[in-house]
Amino acid sequence: MIVEFPLQNPTSDLEQIHAKSHDERYNRVEKREGGIVMNEEMVVKQLDMMRSVLLNEIKDIEETEADIIPNGFPNSLRWQLGHTYLSVEYLVFAKSGRTPVIPEDYPTLFGGGTHPDQWEVKGPSLHELRQQLTEQKERLLNDLKGSTSESLREPFQPGPYTFETVGEMLLFTLYHESEHIGLIKGLKRTIRHS
Repeated sequence: MIVEFPLQNPTSDLEQIHAKSHDERYNRVEKREGGIVMNEEMVVKQLDMMRSVLLNEIKDIEETEADIIPNGFPNSLRWQLGHTYLSVEYLVFAKSGRTPVIPEDYPTLFGGGTHPDQWEVKGPSLHELRQQLTEQKERLLNDLKGSTSESLREPFQPGPYTFETVGEMLLFTLYHESEHIGLIKGLKRTIRHS
């Protein structure tokens, strides 16, 4: 999703100064007909922040808590972490034509519609999942630098929306990851206060 802000033709000296400082402040944002487009620096900052929030939220989860599924929750903490990891590999790396790093069992353990009650193999440890999510953050921040305007191998259509660029997919994964952070917080609270 590209967020556009309408541009007005600055006519006074004050408006020109404001426009210049705005561009400098936002790292000379890309200008397009009808508006300006959110720049890569903003997207990267949000990615860094969101993944840091997730990693901070999961640092104190114990293995004894990882597989509990309280009433009203769709999956466990372990599933939430694995699903978040797998989703980014699929939605960002694979869809952008890069090589995803997906352990062999992850699609059957953590793919959409899967459930820990159906697992035929043991899931990864929390230590492994934390390490993978940390390494994935570094790959997101480094490997995708300069690529937000690149086209995906094919458009991605969740519901009525169509995403066509790496930047749009990164913004979608921010939304997706925030949903799972909320579920993780709720799971932790419920497990620890039951």
